[in-house]
Amino acid sequence: MKQVETYTRLVGLCTENGSMFNPANDAITIDALNALLDKAHEKHRMVNDTHHTLMSAINQRNDAMSMLNAKCSRAMHAASVLIPQPGLLEDLRMYVAKIRGYRLGAVHGDAKLTGEGSPDYRKQRGPVPYLSISSKLDHFDRFIKCLNVPAYVPNEPDISFEGLKAFLSDLKAVQAELINSWAAHKMAHHQLKQLVHAENGLYGISKVVKLYVRSVYGTNSTTFRIMSKLKFTKK
Repeated sequence: MKQVETYTRLVGLCTENGSMFNPANDAITIDALNALLDKAHEKHRMVNDTHHTLMSAINQRNDAMSMLNAKCSRAMHAASVLIPQPGLLEDLRMYVAKIRGYRLGAVHGDAKLTGEGSPDYRKQRGPVPYLSISSKLDHFDRFIKCLNVPAYVPNEPDISFEGLKAFLSDLKAVQAELINSWAAHKMAHHQLKQLVHAENGLYGISKVVKLYVRSVYGTNSTTFRIMSKLKFTKK
């Protein structure tokens, strides 16, 4: 973060002056400035670490979700052979279409889904640009419940009723992990911003340091001229 780098330069300027930098204010002694710098570096590391964890969780979630459409399609085809009930198959196709993000509203008459869950584009409005993961998982849950009938006993364990339930549990688990990782990253970022922009953080302390340097060294001093160019923001 740029503000942490700027504060590092400020502490370096103070340190270079050695014993000449000797403020009576305990909040801006060299030890206090270094302690605050260490805290800022720690907060910055937490932001980077939680960001890495978040990206890993996103990749794991995406890898798991990438198998959803194929499993639904296979299960629907298996059900079409094992459970020759038009009403049930239509429900399955509807949920597959919803999982894939197709809009199912504004349809007149007997709207029939064609192919593998694809809507009739003559009457449908096309895919939804973004469908939340929680919505997809809700639709998948309803899809699985449609298959909770004695006749649905496919030979493939992964698309059996129990297999699909286990897959749904896995999807919910990786999604929960992602949400937790996102929350941890947001908290770490918030704590860093508080430390950077607070009156008792980098912003406020740097302001006090500049006032001290100006009073002791003067506005024409090299140290003050360099330090005055170091900008800190309060948000």
